[in-house]
Amino acid sequence: MSRSAIPTSTLALALALARVPAHAQRPAQGDDDSAALVDEGRAALKRRALDDAASALDQAIALNPRRVEAYVLRSAVYAERKQYQEGVRLMRRAQALAPADEDVVAALGSYLVLSGDTGAGVPLLEQVVAKDPARYGAELLLGHHWYAAGKWADAITAFEAYFAHRPRDLASEDRPHRIDLADAYLRDRQAHKALAVFRHVAGEGTPDLRVRFGVAWATAAIDCRSAQPLLRELEPVADAHPEAWLVEGQCALALDDTVTALERGQRYLHARPGAASGHALVGEVYASRGNLVEARHAFETARALDPRRRRWPVRLAAVLRRLGDASGALAVLETLGPPTSAAGDADWWIELGRILIASGDGQAVVARLTPIVAELPASTAIRAMLGAAQLATGQAEAAARTFLDAEAIARTRRTESRFADELATLAGARLAAGDAAVAEPMLARAAGLAESAAILRDLGIARLAIHRPGDALTTLDRAIALEPAPITLLLDARAFFLFTGDIAGARQRYDRAEATLDPRHPDAVELAAELAIDRAASELAGGDPARAVTAFERLERFEKLAKRVTAGSLAARRRAALAQAQHAAGLAVLRAGDGGKAVELLTSSLQAAPADTPDLATLCDLALAAVVSGDPPAALKALAAVKRQRCPFPAPADLQAVPILIAFTEALHPRQAGRSLEQLTALAGTHGLAAVLLGTAMRVVALEAADDAYRAGDLAKTRAFMATAKRANTRIGSDELTYDLTLLDLVDEARFDGKLDAAIATLERLAPKVPEALVTLGILYERKGLPEKALEAWRRARKAGSRFAMLAEWIAAKERIYGEPP
Repeated sequence: MSRSAIPTSTLALALALARVPAHAQRPAQGDDDSAALVDEGRAALKRRALDDAASALDQAIALNPRRVEAYVLRSAVYAERKQYQEGVRLMRRAQALAPADEDVVAALGSYLVLSGDTGAGVPLLEQVVAKDPARYGAELLLGHHWYAAGKWADAITAFEAYFAHRPRDLASEDRPHRIDLADAYLRDRQAHKALAVFRHVAGEGTPDLRVRFGVAWATAAIDCRSAQPLLRELEPVADAHPEAWLVEGQCALALDDTVTALERGQRYLHARPGAASGHALVGEVYASRGNLVEARHAFETARALDPRRRRWPVRLAAVLRRLGDASGALAVLETLGPPTSAAGDADWWIELGRILIASGDGQAVVARLTPIVAELPASTAIRAMLGAAQLATGQAEAAARTFLDAEAIARTRRTESRFADELATLAGARLAAGDAAVAEPMLARAAGLAESAAILRDLGIARLAIHRPGDALTTLDRAIALEPAPITLLLDARAFFLFTGDIAGARQRYDRAEATLDPRHPDAVELAAELAIDRAASELAGGDPARAVTAFERLERFEKLAKRVTAGSLAARRRAALAQAQHAAGLAVLRAGDGGKAVELLTSSLQAAPADTPDLATLCDLALAAVVSGDPPAALKALAAVKRQRCPFPAPADLQAVPILIAFTEALHPRQAGRSLEQLTALAGTHGLAAVLLGTAMRVVALEAADDAYRAGDLAKTRAFMATAKRANTRIGSDELTYDLTLLDLVDEARFDGKLDAAIATLERLAPKVPEALVTLGILYERKGLPEKALEAWRRARKAGSRFAMLAEWIAAKERIYGEPP
């Protein structure tokens, strides 16, 4: 809205300045011919006969150079002709005659201001109106001066004084002054007063563009929804007056229409690329969308373009705070400096409090805001922050009093919801800083003032964080009743599981959260990732790691969008949670004996983990799984990766498990068992888990070595290895060991005859566990002359899965004699 010039007749102002006789020292005026000339000059001025007035007044001054009244009236002629410098020079002469004369001071100050020398003229006019506010001419000049300077409160005071005292005959010239007064009201955030004045001016005649803009903008400042039709009516003139786009964009932002707000802001910047307010509007849009990097750039540009405007640095500081740069935000505010009066820029103090709270410096908040509370008696925000800081610094009683004061103010002003939002914002900062104990009572107060889904959700989060899942569940159920948002539903599922331990019931709640996800939502991928992370954590706690892995697979419909979650803390958390779930699932199947599946899951866990350095625990478990899977090359490769590492197993297994497993795996290679057994024997004397692992490895390796020796025909060495296997401290392989010892006894011809029946009994006992025992059992029945029993034993061996190479041939030979089984 452009600022008007001063259209009021300077002649009328000058006559107003000379409304009473001056009081300089004068000779007696009864016989002074100059008195008649002054009256003649005054009359000519009223007729606007400027030449006659100038002639009469010049003669009056010539006849009586000390008649100050003549100087004042003569200066009015200069003013009417806009010869302000001549008027200043003339009034300087009058000032020398009567330095304390109010008419002289008022006239000199007026012409100085009109000539552009406001530095010298304004203090004189302020001196005049301080003594006599009824000097309406001086008030009007001051009003327009302060308006041009952007000092809206001072302009309002001066304009109001002018209208209170100006004579009725000047009422016809009120319009431009009232428009400037209305605009000053608007800029001073007195929108209701502004709207009343703008409407008054509009009612006096056809409203010009400035009035139409004023009505629309004042309405927008009160209620943007009501202002929308008025703003649309200004669209045809927006190309010539782009400010219409600016205000429409600001209103759209207030109505949460960020698409329109951004479009209008960019239009305005296209027309006014150097307008700080346009960059600031775009910054506000980006900030509301959470695009804080772009918001910071926009506010930095606005600040550079208009360094006098305090709002831009304050908004920049808010964005820096939200970016996590509290020190940078504080530096911006401190560079700007506090306002001269707290009421002059309450936002500066409010943002300062938020930054200090975000920094966790409660003592600084208390120290700096306590003196300001009295200066901002209507600010609930200041009291909310002070109460939060008092609570954080252990001043519970003081915090309670502060919150009660704020609530009383909020109720008086009917702004409970706004105070609740302020409390929730502060509590959100404490939650983000990990201080849920301080955030919880603030959110509880906020919910009591104005219950909303967002406040209840954060209250539920705080109660979960301070280990009150039952209270959190109740709170989150209330939030869901207001708005069943996916994030609230997943928090509710978590609270339910933590409170009840019922993972089946929690799954139903997670399913409901998943069902509400909309792939078209801008935050769909982020919400899906949060849901998978949370669900997997509950499944792990519930003891089902396989379902934890499935939690990530359930949301496959978001995979096409998942590229958006490739960096940042959420991506890292998602990958870490998936890696944790896969690791746990791998261990579960490993304990069940499925080494191959365990290797698959643990390898996936390593690939999913966000860190550049592989997780040692996963590497160690992968090595163990590779051993169990029966793939010696893969096992040795996995073991080599942790050979010089200290695996997170109970001591001394943390150092000895890998050497034991390496020796064990190497023994699986042909003719390597004996050498590996020597390596294992050297580790004897351990305890705990390492001793169990060593005993198992020694028995298995000794049995492998015995098998190598047996195949080589060295029965003595075979028996020596079998003895070592028998001494091993483990239950693993006991049946195989018994079978092998029995077989050795049978092979020993010197002892064969007396042990045949005992061997048959032993093999019958081992047969259910060692299928190969049935092959030998058949041989013994054959030896005893019981061929049919031999055939039966071999058939049982085939059914049990024996891999003996000659078994099928032996069965076929017997069946040719005794026939196929019925």
